[in-house]
Order: sequence, then C-alpha cells, then structure tokens
Amino acid sequence: MIEREILVPKRLLAIIGLELKPGEIFVNVGSWIEPSKHGRLHFRDSRLESLDVTYSAEDLSDEPDLLQLPWDPLSFDSDALGNDRWKFTIVTEVLEIGFEAEWPSFTTL
Repeated sequence: MIEREILVPKRLLAIIGLELKPGEIFVNVGSWIEPSKHGRLHFRDSRLESLDVTYSAEDLSDEPDLLQLPWDPLSFDSDALGNDRWKFTIVTEVLEIGFEAEWPSFTTL
C-alpha cells in the first residue's frame, strides 16, 4: 500500500493538496493528528484516466465546506501494471481520481 511508502498510517492520512499538470500529478498529504507531518507525492509520467465528482448539489447544500481541503481519503490504492507502471486510485468524499504513473517519489515538507 502506498501509505507504507509515505510513513503515514492510512487512518491518519489527509489529502491537503492536489495538482494536475501534463504528465505529472502532485498529491500533498499530511497527518490529521500531527499537522507538522506532511509531504508531497510526485507521480511522474502520469496519465489521467478518470476524474469523477462524487458529491451532489444536495451534499454541497448540506455541507458547503465539503470541497475545502483537507480531504479524508476513503481509499488510496495502487496496483502494479508491469514495466514500472502503476494504476493509482484515490477516492474521497468529493472526488475519485484514477491515473497510471511511475511509482511516486515522496518529499517531506
């Protein structure tokens, strides 16, 4: 699991930033418990496969801050595809993003 790679247990992981660029995806992560523990995952040679909004207008009217970061990932999965390629899926309350990339580098911020 990718949580082992970034040394933040899954139940403590928060997504505090997301940046999509051509061929690159950056995911800033941190700890809900220790905000000083945070870092940046850099997915190189990435190819976005899906980006789906998972909230409704009703959800947004009930919880207007739903789109505000940080997001609690419901899942952050990785599956080996071979040839040093991986399929990553991040699911939160507000979006689901699927992409293919090399294994990410992690920088502590």
